[in-house]
Amino acid sequence: MRPESHVAVERRNRAAFLAVFKAGRLSRLLQSEVALFGGAVRPRALRLATALEFGLIDSDLTGRSHERKRVYARFAFAFLARGRLKLSYPEIGRALGGRDHTTAQHARRRAEGLIAIDPDFAARCARIEAALWPAPQPTRLDL
Repeated sequence: MRPESHVAVERRNRAAFLAVFKAGRLSRLLQSEVALFGGAVRPRALRLATALEFGLIDSDLTGRSHERKRVYARFAFAFLARGRLKLSYPEIGRALGGRDHTTAQHARRRAEGLIAIDPDFAARCARIEAALWPAPQPTRLDL
């Protein structure tokens, strides 16, 4: 029996990921990922949420593809990782599959530009942010 090729494994992983997404269990996975670290959002949780928003799998963000959807997802990750997680550019590069820090800087600058001109990209970034950092609910004392 021949071993499975990496392409076949990737297809199987993508199908499993999309099945989990369609079943609505992925949001619970993100919640458990965040809860695991005492409510702190870690780069892996941000990568999963970004992949989910763009209809990708986690490995698409760390891969070498130059397809627009994957590149835009990396831009969004870099933007939120720097802005919300306060990661350094070398840390962002490592989280994106070992990329150079200048690549992470470029991705953040491109994301800022896209947010200014592309309402769809801006909305995607806002949805990722809302999923991981929900607005605090007012308490009776706040009213």
